[in-house]
Amino acid sequence: MKKIKYYLSRKYLAFILVLILIVTACSKDDSVQQLSDKSTAERIQAAMSKLRNTLLDSEFGWFISYRPAEETGYFRFLFKFKEDGTVETWSNLDEGILGDDAGRSSVSEFEIMQGSTTKLSFTTEGLIHRLSDSGFSPIPGRENGGSGLKGDFEFLYFGESANGDTLTFRANRTQPDKTTQNVVRFIRAGSESESSLSVDPYYSIRESFVYKELTYGPGNELVVKADFHLRTRVLTTRRFIEETETFEDEYVAAMDYLPGNRIRLDSLRLSENELFKDVILQYDPLTGFFKSTEINGKSDGSRISVKTRNTPFTFSTDYLSVIDRDETSDLYFGYRDEDIGDLTTPAFNAIFADYADYGVTYFRLYTLTDVAEEYLWISEGAVGNTTLRQQLEFRVDSDRNRLIFINKGLVNGEPIDPSGQPFLDLLTDSEGFYVENLGRYTQFSNDVYTLTSVRNPAIRIGFYHVDP
Repeated sequence: MKKIKYYLSRKYLAFILVLILIVTACSKDDSVQQLSDKSTAERIQAAMSKLRNTLLDSEFGWFISYRPAEETGYFRFLFKFKEDGTVETWSNLDEGILGDDAGRSSVSEFEIMQGSTTKLSFTTEGLIHRLSDSGFSPIPGRENGGSGLKGDFEFLYFGESANGDTLTFRANRTQPDKTTQNVVRFIRAGSESESSLSVDPYYSIRESFVYKELTYGPGNELVVKADFHLRTRVLTTRRFIEETETFEDEYVAAMDYLPGNRIRLDSLRLSENELFKDVILQYDPLTGFFKSTEINGKSDGSRISVKTRNTPFTFSTDYLSVIDRDETSDLYFGYRDEDIGDLTTPAFNAIFADYADYGVTYFRLYTLTDVAEEYLWISEGAVGNTTLRQQLEFRVDSDRNRLIFINKGLVNGEPIDPSGQPFLDLLTDSEGFYVENLGRYTQFSNDVYTLTSVRNPAIRIGFYHVDP
């Protein structure tokens, strides 16, 4: 009997202690009571106001390095948010990359709103919209029409770091697999961020020869084919198999342009067992090469280099379709074309610029209907606003790996203006051109061809295949 009474007294005492703890906790935690007193609308408004004030609070703005899609690399932006609801934006977008020449700064409007969570929306057109709204997509496939680089201009907010210097967002637009969304981190900017955005290796890459190889190892013993895709900002590599003259499956590395003519590759696989992270490549203007300085945050002794070469890895037979009028009877070049203009190198644009200033903004190469082995070069805006038709005969060199045009004179019209003579001399250079069919290079169904000067491989011309 005594044991039962003792047990009950202990149970009663424990119950009393629990009640005391609950009452004490409720009386001391005023924040819980205050939170419960707030309506859902008030809590939402408080979260929106807090984010807005945080964005306004940074003196030098907020910086992002944004990878909009799996097919692209990174694009950098600096945002300075203003009390009046506007945001000033700077970026390292390349002028003309998406069919515009708006420059690298803009002023637009922004709003903090509520959806599935607190959301930052850029509500009027600015530079960030260039990644999502452009009608010209450098990502191949008609299904991408109008989506630019599959980017976004609305970002869902998911919190800040302990020190408040990093805000985590996710792109509102879902990615192709419908299950993931790109994480975008807004970093509190320093005083130098604005100027650093304008410094990138874009022109350093373009000015060098179009053929490139990536080498690895102390003696550069591993050699792979490398291609910079400047509009999508990725580097693709393919290992060359000499015995069969074929390539292994390509590896795509996303590029992020850094100040000081540097590139960061988010990853790089050089063999089945070698995957590198955060490879920093520094451009050397003396050699025209990129050499690694860091790998995964550690100093690197230039084990990886991206070098230029004056010939292709393998000689393409694509010239055969160019000289067969049943396959390719019409190739079109547009000066600074907004869709494939990046394929035409600055070295060629410099030659064509004077002629373009004279009024000639495009030319076409197409086969005569009655003579299979002759071409016409056509240009508008020639002397007297007439169409200039220059007849070209082609031949293939003895090694059968390049196309050579021979000037056969005018079909009609007046002689070429002196400003266009360097262009005609280039077109009829005795060394000729390497030809490559890149296939469906853009959102449009046209194949895209390039002609690269054998004498000076820094000169490349991009063409649309128009007909048939």
